[in-house]
Amino acid sequence: MGRGRAFMYVILGGGVAAGYAALEFTKRGVSRGELCIISEETVAPYERPVLSKDFLLPENPARLPSFHTCVGDNEEELTPKWYKQHGKFSNSVIVLIIL
Repeated sequence: MGRGRAFMYVILGGGVAAGYAALEFTKRGVSRGELCIISEETVAPYERPVLSKDFLLPENPARLPSFHTCVGDNEEELTPKWYKQHGKFSNSVIVLIIL
């Protein structure tokens, strides 16, 4: 069995808080390879409350980009492209690794 990979910071869960935490780590200068998001989700973190409301209230549906984390705070939208551009996303079934 090979050696596992070690990370200085680990975020457990891929929910809304994980997206905001990843943004904050980026703002504070976390280096490549120091942060890992562990989640059963196969997608980058997204705003679940927005998605739920739009499903329940279809008369005013939001566009897909509004589901991405941080859009509600007028911050940069953390789309899967954002994670890739910042070298912070490698999609797999169980683990999202901040590379």
